[in-house]
Amino acid sequence: MRRNALFDILLVTVFERMSALARDAGAINLGQGFPDGPEPVDLLEPAARALSVRSNQYPPSRGLPELRAAAADFYHRFDGLALKAENLVVTSGATEALAGDLMAAITPGDEVIVIEPA
Repeated sequence: MRRNALFDILLVTVFERMSALARDAGAINLGQGFPDGPEPVDLLEPAARALSVRSNQYPPSRGLPELRAAAADFYHRFDGLALKAENLVVTSGATEALAGDLMAAITPGDEVIVIEPA
């Protein structure tokens, strides 16, 4: 392999590689979310304001309290669930959510079957 080709491979992230494979195959990339249109105009100004007024750094590990409260309210109104915001966790993606679920449900000594690809 040429030095430049190897260098290029090392610089490509797993996200870039998987996105390229999905594009080449005409597949939907479920591993990485991409917006499928321009940003909604009515969200741009509030988003910009939020970045200048609030922190734009990592949120608390369980999610912002007001987001957890909004999620609890949503599920109460639409599904009739009586959830408490302090019992909810907001994750930044499915991988994080699944890992949290598994860590909550699996205890030392449990047997787990992992189906490929994992």
